[in-house]
Amino acid sequence: MDSVVVVGASGYLGRHVVASAAEAGREVHAVVRDRGRAEAPGPFGAPPLAGRPSSWVIGDVTDPDVAARAAARGDWVISALGATGPGPGPWAVDFRGNLTVLDAALRQGVRRFTYTGVLGLDEGDPPLVRAKAAFAAVLRRSAVCAQVVNPSAFFSDLGLLLRSPLPQWVPGSPRDPRMSPIHGADLAEFILTSLPDSAEGTWDVGGPETLRWSEVVALAGRVRGVRTRFLPIPASVGSAASRLVRLVSPPAADGVDFLRWTLSRDQVGSPTGRHRLADFLDQEQRGRPRRGHPWHTVQR
Repeated sequence: MDSVVVVGASGYLGRHVVASAAEAGREVHAVVRDRGRAEAPGPFGAPPLAGRPSSWVIGDVTDPDVAARAAARGDWVISALGATGPGPGPWAVDFRGNLTVLDAALRQGVRRFTYTGVLGLDEGDPPLVRAKAAFAAVLRRSAVCAQVVNPSAFFSDLGLLLRSPLPQWVPGSPRDPRMSPIHGADLAEFILTSLPDSAEGTWDVGGPETLRWSEVVALAGRVRGVRTRFLPIPASVGSAASRLVRLVSPPAADGVDFLRWTLSRDQVGSPTGRHRLADFLDQEQRGRPRRGHPWHTVQR
């Protein structure tokens, strides 16, 4: 089995990839900025990494020296790196950060590079989607075996519904799109066991069930024990709200734009895995912390 280097290992998906690889007996190397945080339990049930990696690479992968140390550890790079919450933003992280790792991987002779994007990667206008699409395009043109995995919404993204301060009203698109949410453990298993060893390509992946956004909203309401109503927001209203938010906080506006885009279209991938959203939300509600800002805890 290839030695695996996981970039963005302290995020929701990265934790599951490291844990699954370690449990399968693989040699796995975790690349993180903060080892202490990575060794502690992650949000939304993501596993702690204490004792799991074969080795650690500590630092910011936008630093070429850190990226070189990471790429030298294995034959296969799996990148779950992405911008979350306040910080440098998607072009600095999703594009330039991953590009720095790719450059190092090419110099080190890494055999394949698997990148986690998002469903509809080549059709999106929000900065987060465009940054991911720009890196995926560079990856596909590179000399490495390029594999792009585009998941539907993560369970961790939808877990934020349980932390909304106004659970009775949840906004959405009048289109009421379909999605196939996927658990981090199911996506990690797909990446580690279902991707061909040496074939390039793109895989659109979802969980085992397809739900309308209104059904997801109602499900979160039932778990919280409140009557939740789906509030359709016209596109013009959402666009105006995004412009107002951008005047105060561009990173927050990027998140709003990504959410608006996500809820404007269907995001259904090939079904995989076994985890059900209802079980995840119920477990999260029973064990969730009672403090902390809801929008700055999720890590993709």
